[in-house]
Amino acid sequence: VESGQLIKLLDVSFLTEAQLADVFQLAQSPDFRWWAGRMMLDFKSADKEGFHFEPPFEVLSPLVEVLTAIAVQTLPRSEAPCLIQLILNYYADGCAKVRPHRHRCRQVCVSLGSPRDVEVAGRVLCMRHGDCLPLAGEVHSVPQTEGGKQAAQPRMSVCLFYSTQAEVATGNAGVLANGSFWWSHPEDQHEED
Repeated sequence: VESGQLIKLLDVSFLTEAQLADVFQLAQSPDFRWWAGRMMLDFKSADKEGFHFEPPFEVLSPLVEVLTAIAVQTLPRSEAPCLIQLILNYYADGCAKVRPHRHRCRQVCVSLGSPRDVEVAGRVLCMRHGDCLPLAGEVHSVPQTEGGKQAAQPRMSVCLFYSTQAEVATGNAGVLANGSFWWSHPEDQHEED
């Protein structure tokens, strides 16, 4: 598995179109919250080994199993992944954009729904329904779709953030570039203060 190279999940895994459709339907959940031009939902891995999903989110389990298997293939043979966080981003149309950024960890993202261009280290890739993209710290972004609302139908990205145990132990891993280990919705940050 190469960082920055698209993988078609339906071709390389046991996942079915119906399972991906079930995940996409989660966008209707009231648990999603608005942030930065999109609806978001996140799950933090308390034990760094996996996630426990309560209904209706148990439909994420097969997808996370496959994303974790891909993550293992990106690490040195002797390393097990330290799972950090799963983030679901739902874009209602092509108006929202994600500015260039990088993470202090690795990630594997799958795109569901409408095709959308993604820029990775200066290259433009078109992610289609069921495409998966492993990244290892590259700068990446999602440009606004030309035509905005009229040009793009709904899309969801499901991103698994992970690292190695050694990277976590040294403090050199985390979802955010600013030093935070996890991404947190601003409403949650106010509750923590």
